[in-house]
Order: sequence, then C-alpha cells, then structure tokens
Amino acid sequence: MSQTIEAPIERVFAFFDDPANTVAVSPHAQRFEVIAVTADGRRTYDIWIRSVDKEWMQTVEQVLREPGSRLVTRGWSWTNDRSKAALRITTDRQFSEAGRGTRVFATIDAHVDQPLRHPVPWLRNTLARGYAQAEFEHQLAVIAKRIEAQEADTGP
Repeated sequence: MSQTIEAPIERVFAFFDDPANTVAVSPHAQRFEVIAVTADGRRTYDIWIRSVDKEWMQTVEQVLREPGSRLVTRGWSWTNDRSKAALRITTDRQFSEAGRGTRVFATIDAHVDQPLRHPVPWLRNTLARGYAQAEFEHQLAVIAKRIEAQEADTGP
C-alpha cells in the first residue's frame, strides 16, 4: 500500500519514528513507555491497549531505522508474559520524495504465533486475512491527514 503525504520527508519520517504518535492515532492505545534505545537511535517500546473489556500489551521494536528513507518495526501482542506472543506484526515503511510531498510505501505482515496455543486468534486472523491490512491502510490515511494538518499549522 502507499500514500502520498503533502509534507517534507523529514517531517513524515519523524512522525512515524515517534512512538507517541502511535498512541495518538490508535483508538485503543492508552499510553506507551520506551524500554530500550540503541546507539543508532532505534527504540523498543511498550504500548498499553484497552478495547471495551480487554487489555493487553504490544511491544514494538524498531529493527531498521534509516532516517528519511526506511523504518521497519516488529511488534507482538501479549497479556501477562512478554515472551508469550499471541500476534506478531512486521511493518516496513519506505519513504521517498514525491513532488513537494512524501510517498510512504508500506507493507505489513501479521501472523498468530503458535496457532495451537491461540486457536481463536489464529482462526480469526485466517478468516479475516485482509483485516490487518485494511486497518493499517485506514491508519495510514489518518496519519496522512494529521501530518498535513500539522504542516498547514506550522508551514515550511
């Protein structure tokens, strides 16, 4: 999937790079905490998520961070034990100039970890194969509007 955002590449990358923005655009995310930072600036952070009567954690690790060109994250959802992932999601975002804006090309890979231990999420993920992709496309459109609104407020 791809989206053109009417803002400079540095601002678009900075938005995706900041974990606070994940909380701002996710309807179920409550808060986050950075738990590790590497010398090259890659971060790992936890996000507390709540949806109606369910609560869980998502840990997101920036596995590749090339400012202005690419950001790859790997995340996993868990409830009580970080090492017992239920759902794993890898996103690869590539940034390029597109006229006066920025083109974001993104891919997402979602799969249930150990399907026999999590049969209901595995079945749900299998039946709704495109759900994560559709949700991510919607989130990308929301992010584009938010960045463009910020750009209009701050100017070049």
